[in-house]
Amino acid sequence: MARARGVRGALGWRGVGGVYWTMSAILFLLWVLGSVTGSTEGHWVHLLLLFSVVTLTLALAQRGRGSMAS
Repeated sequence: MARARGVRGALGWRGVGGVYWTMSAILFLLWVLGSVTGSTEGHWVHLLLLFSVVTLTLALAQRGRGSMAS
C-alpha cells in the first residue's frame, strides 16, 4: 500500500519553515517600502513589521523543532 506524503514531504526539504522565512522577508520588504515612501497612513504600516517579527519567530521555532523531530 502506498504511503501518503505528509506536509514535510509535499513541501520538500524546506517544509513549513521555508514558508515562514518567505512571509517574513516579504512583510519586512513591504514595511521598508511603506516607511521609505512616507505613506504610512497613520502608522498602520508598522503592523507589517510586527507581523514580520512574528513570522520570523515562527520560522526560528520551526527550524529548532525540525532538527529534533524524527
